[in-house]
Amino acid sequence: MNNEDIHGPVPEDTRAESGLPMPKGKQAFQNINRELSDDDLTNPAVGKLLLNELDRLESENAELKDYQEQFHEADKKVAVLQEKSKIHLATEILSGVCFTIGAAMIGYAPVLWKSQPSGWMVLVFGSVLIFGGIFAKAVKR
Repeated sequence: MNNEDIHGPVPEDTRAESGLPMPKGKQAFQNINRELSDDDLTNPAVGKLLLNELDRLESENAELKDYQEQFHEADKKVAVLQEKSKIHLATEILSGVCFTIGAAMIGYAPVLWKSQPSGWMVLVFGSVLIFGGIFAKAVKR
């Protein structure tokens, strides 16, 4: 036994042709004519219903604006944190490169030690690079 057997034929969506989305939970009212005539608008009950719906929608809109503001604040915080993480990544790469090149230069210094001043220059520049890598790590914190 399916839904059609219990409730009769399932009515077609009359708003599908107009492109309006069907709200969930409102299928019972999908075939009701939603256009109001002048006679309908003169009825005070219709006016009260419309005003009540307007009040409900305005309060819902105000609540959603609060969420929109919270979203924009969170979006700004995420952008700032992403930029900070890029800077941290750049300093990590810089310090790693300084350590690697400095250590390689200090390791190569004994080979050049016989031809002075090249040995001293490689040793000094290697040390400067290692201290530069330490400085880059210290500034990051």
